[in-house]
Amino acid sequence: MNDNVTTDRWEEVVSLFRRMCFLRRQGKGAASDHILKQKLPRTIAAWSESCGRDPEVKKAQLDGMFQSEQRRVEDAYTLHELAALRWQEEVIPTLTRALSQEMQRTMREQFALQTAQHAAREPGWAPSGYRPRIAFDDIPAVIDLIVAEEQRDAMLNHHLAA
Repeated sequence: MNDNVTTDRWEEVVSLFRRMCFLRRQGKGAASDHILKQKLPRTIAAWSESCGRDPEVKKAQLDGMFQSEQRRVEDAYTLHELAALRWQEEVIPTLTRALSQEMQRTMREQFALQTAQHAAREPGWAPSGYRPRIAFDDIPAVIDLIVAEEQRDAMLNHHLAA
């Protein structure tokens, strides 16, 4: 047969073996075994028939490819695990912090807007930070002011936590 057919069949053998190694590494034993027992033997036989080399040369070429591809798959998985670890330890926490800060800023702005709208609808209601003058001896008014501030703080914390 011509060299193009042999080259194409060889590339198919290499591709199937690599895929089988990846599937095995991913823990997908059934899919890996299907390639190993069904597809790979037929593909190797087709390549071997198209290749006019001595059987020992073919065997050596296959053995070399098996070892080389297994190393490539292991190297790829090592890189994958390192990249995943970096994402887990660095990238995701950074993105999470930035997103959290943006959400808190948006919640504060939304709360301030709602406070302003509420104050506009109820003229007697005072926005946060406003402290009315209360006589020192007006204990009920002081208690009301403290309770109102605690409720406002609780509501703000609830909105920020949500």
